[in-house]
Amino acid sequence: FEPQTGGLQGIYLSQAFDSKLSENQWHKIELLADIPEETQVALSYFASDTTKINYRDAVWEINDFIKSEDISIADKMSVLEGMWNDEVFNPYDVLIHKAKGRYLWFCLRLKGTNDYSPAISRIRVHYQRNSLLQYLPMVYQEDPVSRDFLDRFLAIFETFFAGFEEEITSMPRHFDAR
Repeated sequence: FEPQTGGLQGIYLSQAFDSKLSENQWHKIELLADIPEETQVALSYFASDTTKINYRDAVWEINDFIKSEDISIADKMSVLEGMWNDEVFNPYDVLIHKAKGRYLWFCLRLKGTNDYSPAISRIRVHYQRNSLLQYLPMVYQEDPVSRDFLDRFLAIFETFFAGFEEEITSMPRHFDAR
């Protein structure tokens, strides 16, 4: 309960997603969520090749630190504060930038009211960075600033096409084998 606004809030800290690849460039996070108008979901994330952090003169595994019931959520958020990338509000499909490393963690901050609350049904993390940019001539990839913009722009269409590919792949489920 948040006394200032009278609403409800919650924080979810994920365990590490392991790509098994050092210096992995994470691709995107998809949320299947119901976010009513008066509510909010904030997503932040970070990636690292190491799983260790320092807390009170001790070295902790990040997953153990997050799971520990002896550490308050305020302390956890304070220690992890400098590691998160910028928050994305009410996300459904987030292209991950500036997150390179074998492991990925994310944080969801959910805010609701007495009448409405956000609900998240599914979270999907994509770790292989496949871009439509790879199918364009090299001239479109030479300038780093233009390349970054074009890569993000094409990601819109990647999401659109990925939805079709998923529907086509799951088409056999709609037919009776008999």
